Amino acid sequence: MQLAFRRYESDDQPQVEEIWSLSFFGGSPLPDFVPFCADGQSVFVAEDVAEPGRILAAYKLHHLTAWRGSSYVDGADDDRDGVYLTNDGVGLVGVRPEVRQTGVGGKLLRWGLAEMRGRGTHFSSLYAFSEAYYRRLGWESTGTRVQIFCPNKRMPRLKVNLPVRQLTADQWPLLEAAYDRFARRYCGMSRRSQVRWDRVLRPKDPNDPVIYALGDPVESYVVLNANRAGWNDQTIVEFVWTSVESYRSALGFLANLGINQRSLVWQEPSDGPFRYTHHDKTVEQHLIPPPQFRIVDVPGAIGALRTNASGEFRFQLSDEQLPENDGPWRVAFSPAGVNVTPCDEADLHFSVQTLTQAVLGEPSLATLVARGYVRSHSESATAAATALLTEQRVYCLEIF
Repeated sequence: MQLAFRRYESDDQPQVEEIWSLSFFGGSPLPDFVPFCADGQSVFVAEDVAEPGRILAAYKLHHLTAWRGSSYVDGADDDRDGVYLTNDGVGLVGVRPEVRQTGVGGKLLRWGLAEMRGRGTHFSSLYAFSEAYYRRLGWESTGTRVQIFCPNKRMPRLKVNLPVRQLTADQWPLLEAAYDRFARRYCGMSRRSQVRWDRVLRPKDPNDPVIYALGDPVESYVVLNANRAGWNDQTIVEFVWTSVESYRSALGFLANLGINQRSLVWQEPSDGPFRYTHHDKTVEQHLIPPPQFRIVDVPGAIGALRTNASGEFRFQLSDEQLPENDGPWRVAFSPAGVNVTPCDEADLHFSVQTLTQAVLGEPSLATLVARGYVRSHSESATAAATALLTEQRVYCLEIF
């Protein structure tokens, strides 16, 4: 089967919507909260060359950013104190039922990786229907998401020391500063546009998101689905806090809010406070699948990092889908910047998956080397690489 890959055209929309409907919504029309192609999004398709105009597969890209800890990048002069990496979130990867298991979807994704790299995208991320499938294409699970399932009677009864108010979706700018403070602590969190805020806060039938903010200005907030009846599980869609006090006040408020509910359910990153300070044997805590990330432009992503350390190391990796990433690469870094150039030899050897994890920071490079997932021929090179690729907590709240 001969395929052509390209950005969608307006005439393709009915076919793409049909593919997505059959793949994700049981044949029903796309819901209102899934716009076909909003600002900050792109749609790409695979066309059957033998039948011009017949679309066989499609997916959507969400053009995001990914903070790396307390620093971020992309040449933004107004954010010199941090680094963020460009990140294309892959969603709605759909294939016509009659051509599934023929490799159409994988070929479209491989073409998409080359297209992303050509545009200078640093990373790609996705929520996988099968981690093993996307792992074969270079994506890998990175970071930790802890789901907490707490019976109401076991919620900590803490004093709410901050004023609480209910907000509407149009008041999202009031949440922005708190979200940014929270996001900069983690790697993988996105800088949000209004489109991204709308994705989280706008009503989605049958549950309308309800927003409660604590503090003035806002220091923590919770977004929850409104239960229509009591004695159910109250799901928290998004929970953000900026300090120990704002976290404690938010927990106290959630305990009051859920007084007529069976339990409260929310997520925290791997360093979230609940498991260390409020765990109870009747509280269930589960690791749930985090997003998978993939480094797309190796020299671009590493060259975008910032550091107060100085050093040099050489590495090589194996990237079957994007062999131009393989190297070997020499990395020289100092507070003045990070320089990535081709070289002839390597002291460290990565797969594309382990390099993705090392650059983002969870699991850390030190852990990957110690467990044998990254081969090292030089202790000094390992030490230098660890000084640049520091351990970080990886977390993502975006929906795509």
